[in-house]
Amino acid sequence: MTGLPQPLPDIAPTETGRPWLRLACAGLLLAWLGTLQVLWRCLAEGGQMWLQADWLINLAAGPVRRGPFGEALIRFAEFVGMTPLAMVGLVQAILVSALFLATLRLVAIQTRPAMVLAVFSAGFFAVLWSADALAGLRKETIPLLAIVLLALPGAGLGRLLVSAGLLAAGAWGHEVAVLLAPAWGVTLLLLPPQCSRRAQAVVAAVTAAVVLWAALYALGHPNVADTTAICERITRLGPLHPAFCDGAIAWLGTDRNGPGTLRLALEASRNLYLLPISVALSVAPLVYLCRLARPDRRLMVLILLAAAPPLLLYPLAIDWGRWVSVQVSTVSILLLGLAAADRFRPEPAPRPATLAVWLLLAVAAGLQAMTEVHPGALLFRLFNGFVV
Repeated sequence: MTGLPQPLPDIAPTETGRPWLRLACAGLLLAWLGTLQVLWRCLAEGGQMWLQADWLINLAAGPVRRGPFGEALIRFAEFVGMTPLAMVGLVQAILVSALFLATLRLVAIQTRPAMVLAVFSAGFFAVLWSADALAGLRKETIPLLAIVLLALPGAGLGRLLVSAGLLAAGAWGHEVAVLLAPAWGVTLLLLPPQCSRRAQAVVAAVTAAVVLWAALYALGHPNVADTTAICERITRLGPLHPAFCDGAIAWLGTDRNGPGTLRLALEASRNLYLLPISVALSVAPLVYLCRLARPDRRLMVLILLAAAPPLLLYPLAIDWGRWVSVQVSTVSILLLGLAAADRFRPEPAPRPATLAVWLLLAVAAGLQAMTEVHPGALLFRLFNGFVV
């Protein structure tokens, strides 16, 4: 746990494991291109009420959570002569591409075939986003990218600063980044970048202070009485879809978040019984990986600590599929980073037939059980295109 990371061992994947690693990399590439296609279609139609509107929540109606983030985007767009929607599209394209490509690199350098199970899960962000367009292009992209940048071997002070800046900005954009701050801290502890401990401590302390400030701001300004001014602030600067303000922006003007709303949603649900199945199938590959690797108890405690905080979202908001995805993706990225540093060693390698069974169970059956994913959605989108 101390000192700088040691050089990676010169180990190549076994021949039987190469096809599975290639399959995982191909899947990530396909999911990346599919997500970019969704983004292109959204922008061409004038923006989507959840996927882009949430990024442009601003301060025109007064202080409100997520407002400073959107206000900064709008002002920067005005400064460079772009419409706010075009600025959001550019930012989303950069962040999504960086997340997918960094994760692709993290998978490509794996030396143990079993590690492909880290991305064979219905909860892994690339899989869920491919099946459900409304789960992608959300602001959890920002903290996930911050974690991947730290988990990828070879990080130095520059990458640490970029990662910390992303986490801090993400905390002002969405409360989920606040709950992923412990995961970022665990990644920093387990996979420290190549810079002094003092520099790491200073960056971590400043980042924690900014994240805490963002959390207190969000708690103090959860809603506004009227969202009209927020919408008008954007529509004055460029054409938008007629329903652009009817999703994330309109939601700020109601009290539909919280335990009461969640209880009503659960009472009206027809397939709630599937949720425990989907959660179990989503985490099963990770549990199996940990059984193969037999990590020490302290490592497991830290990994569970990283994944635990998003549990606070479940009684407050109904996007349960996204919260499962955030937790699964966080653990997967941590395990991939630890394996790349040769600190997580799943042995022996599962047989190809075993990997195939896990792929079918975790991805196919897991997505079928996800309450927000239509049955067969992944195959439908593969054959018919990645559209909203």
